[in-house]
Amino acid sequence: MNELRAEQIDALLDLQRGCRQLQTQAVIIGATAYRIWTGDLNRTTEDEDIDFAVALDLDELPNLTD
Repeated sequence: MNELRAEQIDALLDLQRGCRQLQTQAVIIGATAYRIWTGDLNRTTEDEDIDFAVALDLDELPNLTD
């Protein structure tokens, strides 16, 4: 399986810490989630980005991005 790059892991850990402080959760979506869930290595993402969704009120968004 294609592993995540170190900088991707660091970014996800930062996101996890921010979500924990706001008492919310984030989930990985898109091609990366599909590849992890199914093990389908042929499914890729063009920019090697990681898409995610966060359960958050919009007024709390600045707290997460800080």
